[in-house]
Amino acid sequence: MSNKIERMKKAGAREPVRLVDKSSESDIIETKKPNYARATYEIQHQCETNKVAYNKVEKLSERLSGNEIVNRLSGGDMTSGSCASLAFAYIGNKNGLDVLDFRGGSSQNTFSKVST
Repeated sequence: MSNKIERMKKAGAREPVRLVDKSSESDIIETKKPNYARATYEIQHQCETNKVAYNKVEKLSERLSGNEIVNRLSGGDMTSGSCASLAFAYIGNKNGLDVLDFRGGSSQNTFSKVST
């Protein structure tokens, strides 16, 4: 196994975080899992600092088709450049949640950052 790692290093690959089952020459590499609780706290803190109002998410009264969701979300968004958040709104609707992407202002400013 160490021969494989040395060849990978010479080829420019980063060293794996931790190998799983080192004794059986496994090729499975386990990566560090993100700390979602910490990330959630940091996003909530940024929202409070930037005075982004919290909108409670409700369930849709009925399931919508893909076309119905697109029609519901399209048109009327004047925030310019909100492709990622529009995609998240689509996913939320696809999973039965009543969410839109028309916030703009401090919400757009906060969530347009890569760190958020």
